[in-house]
Amino acid sequence: MPVGSGSYLLGQLVFIVAMLFLPIAVGIAILQYHLWDIDLVIRRTLIYATLTLTLGVIYFGSVILLQWIFTRSTGQGSPIAIVISTLTIAALFTPLRQKFQSFINQRFYRGKYDAEQTLSHFSEIARDEVDIERLIGAIKTAVTDALQPEVINLWMIDKDTIHD
Repeated sequence: MPVGSGSYLLGQLVFIVAMLFLPIAVGIAILQYHLWDIDLVIRRTLIYATLTLTLGVIYFGSVILLQWIFTRSTGQGSPIAIVISTLTIAALFTPLRQKFQSFINQRFYRGKYDAEQTLSHFSEIARDEVDIERLIGAIKTAVTDALQPEVINLWMIDKDTIHD
């Protein structure tokens, strides 16, 4: 069919309308089915997409580089290049995933990252602190920084008043 025919234009129009309504349909689905934890899906998508891309580039780059080295030194390719590249990727997976996860949490989920840092800092203080007044102050600071409540009440029971 010629490019200017009516059915071709109708097909393009239907496609454009469908693409315009796609974000609206996603929004309705999120609201209707209470998909409030979509941020978890987005965060994991960002983490694993960047991780997959990075590992893919490293893998194919190392295979090409090692094949080139083996070809230059021995005159022929070697399957050892693929084995070494695969072992390198296996060794890099967990450290790279943790780095990407930390970066994405810092960049896009700052509140959660700050709360985790606050609790980590508090656990270091609580482990070493023996003065009860300083520990109470550290508890109040950690709760205020992590949760930002309006009021903090801390109840402590005196062990001498507890009867068996």
